[in-house]
Amino acid sequence: MTAARTFSARYDVVAVATSAGGLEALRAVLDALPADFSAAVVVMQHLGRYGSALVDVLAAHSRLPVRWVEDGTALKPGCVFVCPPQRRVEIRRDRTCVVSEGVRRATDLPIDTLFASLADARGARAIGVVLTGMGRDGAAGVRALDRAGATVIAQSAESARYASMPLAAAATGGVDLVLPLTEIGAMLARVAAGGLLPRSRAETDASAALFTGPGAMRVGPVLADVDWTVTPLGPVLGWSIALRTVVRIVLASPVPMTVYWGPQLVQIYNDAALRHRDGASSRSLGHPARTTRSRAGRAAVATCERVARTRETVWAEHRDAGTAHGENDPIVTLSSYSVILDPTMSHGVGGVFDVVTSATPP
Repeated sequence: MTAARTFSARYDVVAVATSAGGLEALRAVLDALPADFSAAVVVMQHLGRYGSALVDVLAAHSRLPVRWVEDGTALKPGCVFVCPPQRRVEIRRDRTCVVSEGVRRATDLPIDTLFASLADARGARAIGVVLTGMGRDGAAGVRALDRAGATVIAQSAESARYASMPLAAAATGGVDLVLPLTEIGAMLARVAAGGLLPRSRAETDASAALFTGPGAMRVGPVLADVDWTVTPLGPVLGWSIALRTVVRIVLASPVPMTVYWGPQLVQIYNDAALRHRDGASSRSLGHPARTTRSRAGRAAVATCERVARTRETVWAEHRDAGTAHGENDPIVTLSSYSVILDPTMSHGVGGVFDVVTSATPP
């Protein structure tokens, strides 16, 4: 007896949408997916009421089991779920499906409905794929997926039998990749196996705009080069206002500052903090502080946990062996750890803000 599959650590659901000319395109995509594909695949094609053979046709080109979506169907990894003809399908946050009537023709935009529900239900853990088709169905849904931090792939116009749908999707600016039909299935397989998608232009632009400032001449390029989609913080486009605001404050400051964000205490700091750290290495940028092995790092983690729990500021003092300005007084380094509140986070706590100052004793 084989163990039950679990969802991919990064993606739960892949929604593939198409219209005219879609049967050939769907065959090509499903044929490239391996038997151990770790996400659920939801397929929607504009069909007349007599499209009842689609499951059997696709099953002949898929290593994965293929079945119809029914009201209440729970999406499972490694399975292909085909939306029934002339029905609306929506995905709930618990990954179950709602099937309803009200679709008579493609202009009723059932793909937009599917994509919008997927955006709300899975956010950055979803992939939307727009294949060949006529009209604009899916374009509004692509915008919703993009706002939710999901990944969107569109078939290239040159490889599409009917290019209207993928062109309309790409025109929204929410498409991450435009690929020939022959490459889409292989790309989905790589991503589900843990490979990385090329970063979208919108995401790289957002990183470049955020990670800049007088205090980020050295760390700014390093932070902008991080693929945040594979970190606990997720894509920069999905960061909360509180996190983006505190990052801007840190990177504008000449004073050593560090943000420890989220339960994992992911680290973002400025140039001054980089110089203050032993070894002046930027390798810990974007990485959880909980993974540190240094004594100072473990102490910082313990302090951050205390501050997050009590919401009270904690001061830590360290006396250096050196002296200041040729005087006999040793340099005293003070670190203040303060809570950062964020209503979008669990318990209302986003992270901890560390500011370091150095002085001689009064």
